[in-house]
Amino acid sequence: MFKHATLLTLLLVAALPLAAQRPGRGGHASQRGMGAPVFACLELTENQKIQMKSITEKHQATMEAKRKAAQEATQALHRASRTAATSEADLKALHDRASAARFELMQARRAMQQEHRAVLTADQLVKMEKYQAERQERMKNGAFGRGHRKGSRPGMGPGPR
Repeated sequence: MFKHATLLTLLLVAALPLAAQRPGRGGHASQRGMGAPVFACLELTENQKIQMKSITEKHQATMEAKRKAAQEATQALHRASRTAATSEADLKALHDRASAARFELMQARRAMQQEHRAVLTADQLVKMEKYQAERQERMKNGAFGRGHRKGSRPGMGPGPR
């Protein structure tokens, strides 16, 4: 249940300022307003919306920096893994760097999510967990995107044929 709450909180967190800043298609899912159904489900008060936005804005620069660092470290690892001249020791070091960067990003997201959760009422937390469980089930059953198969990740294409 905690996994689902974390996912929904992340969507909730990312959607507030990003949906307003980046209208239209393109970019990360949270930048396309994927959190909008969550807001309707939770029926946030105006004060809660302001608090959520404030928390998100407070963490935004850190999150962007950590997201960029994780992306760059992962790309460096992928480039090196495709190069025959890269030693195992170098690959291990790059893997460790990418893993550490992703972990730092996860920690930053978690801190922000915990702040967001603190704004919600007990009823809203229950609704959020229910929404997340339903969304996770739809994702598991391939209801999101096109051609997602069991074992594939959303945004990664239809998977092997």
